[in-house]
Amino acid sequence: IDIVCHSLGSRVVVRALALACKHGRKGLLERLRTVILMGGSEYVVEAQLMVSRIEEFKLQSRPNFFNIVSRENDVLDFLGENFGPKTFGNSQVIGHNGLDIEGRDDHWIDLQIDRKALQEWMERQNPPIEISGDRPGNVWDHWYYYTHEGNMSLYNSILRLPWKWVIPELRRASDPIPDGVPRRWWTFGD
Repeated sequence: IDIVCHSLGSRVVVRALALACKHGRKGLLERLRTVILMGGSEYVVEAQLMVSRIEEFKLQSRPNFFNIVSRENDVLDFLGENFGPKTFGNSQVIGHNGLDIEGRDDHWIDLQIDRKALQEWMERQNPPIEISGDRPGNVWDHWYYYTHEGNMSLYNSILRLPWKWVIPELRRASDPIPDGVPRRWWTFGD
């Protein structure tokens, strides 16, 4: 099973998988192969809890999470973090700061598609993939995650060529994937 979601869909997916853990749906979790989260509006703390609950199951096969982030989505991230329902813990959204954990999880990767280092890495792949998180001159790029043709090529590759997208191998390669999300370099009101 593969899941692809965008924005509020990330809240549905993360919470559904957390419920699957709560109700002991080990078989479902083992059949789940790949989850692509684009511009996720789920809170970081909820995603962290879901990942830790999945880890507790000691599954034979764990799902891989590809969290696609773009800082060009800052306005909506700000709104979600400041005007959505408050939660305990880290109330930033995964589409802004990724999973935000100490160390790295072998089954979760944050890919910032408007980050130059990642764009250059993607262009060096065979075949090259031209990704973008920003349509020049446009303020609202929230849908660019899936309207930009190159981004769709990335998701297609992740889903159809999973052996090329093994997260620990991507990180250990001689030309490792630039993953993670640098801390925000500015805040609203500065």
